[in-house]
Amino acid sequence: MSVLDNLDYEIEPWSGKLKELRDSFDCGVDDLNSWLKKQASQDIDKRACALFTALSPGKDHIAGFYTLSMYSVYLSDIPDHIRKKLPKYPHIPAVLLGRLAVDLRFRGKGIGELLLLDAMNRALDSQIPWWAMVVDSKEGSIPFYLKYGFCSFYDTKNKLFLTCATIREAFEKNATGVRPTHLTYYVSELKILNCKMPQFEVEIPSFAKPTTTGRIPFCLYR
Repeated sequence: MSVLDNLDYEIEPWSGKLKELRDSFDCGVDDLNSWLKKQASQDIDKRACALFTALSPGKDHIAGFYTLSMYSVYLSDIPDHIRKKLPKYPHIPAVLLGRLAVDLRFRGKGIGELLLLDAMNRALDSQIPWWAMVVDSKEGSIPFYLKYGFCSFYDTKNKLFLTCATIREAFEKNATGVRPTHLTYYVSELKILNCKMPQFEVEIPSFAKPTTTGRIPFCLYR
C-alpha cells in the first residue's frame, strides 16, 4: 500500500487537544511510546523540536508521528565526494528527523511513507537554509530510509542523510504555485544524485515511478 491510499490521514502540528489520544499510542518501541506520552509536551514547550501527528480518518487515533528540529553535522563526517563541494566550515546546517513512529494498528498502510514525505515537504518550506535531512535510525528501520536514497556518514551506520538538493528535485510544486491547506504535488522520480553511495542498492518507491505522463499526483495534508 502506498501513500496514495492514505490521503484521509491528516497530518497536523501537535496541540493540546491531542493529549487525550496519546495514551493509546503504541508503536512497539518503549522509548518512542514513553517520549510521546511523558516528554513530548516539555520538549515542544522548550522549543527543542516540532512534533507532527498523523490522525486516523475518524480523528480518534494517532496513527503516527514525527519530529523535526535544527541540527548540524561535522564536515569531516561527510563522504569525500560530497564534502569537496561544500563550504569549508567545521559544521554544516541540517534538519533532524529525530523521531518517526507508526502505531502498530496502522502498520502496512503506508503511514511511515506519508510521514516521511510530509517531513520533507515541511523542511523544504522553511526559510532557514539547510544542507541535508538527517535521521538517527533504529537498526530495523534502516532499509526504510535507504530506499529513499538516504546514505550513511562515515563510521555511523545508523545515522543517515539525504541532501536538500535531492529532496527538492523529487518534489515539484503544483502548476499554479499556490500552496493552500490541501497541497497537490507531482513526484516524477526520486533522483539519487550526489547522495548515492556505491554500497547501497537504492530502490525507487513504487509511487514515485513515472507513468506514461511522467508524473504521479498525490496530496499532503498540512
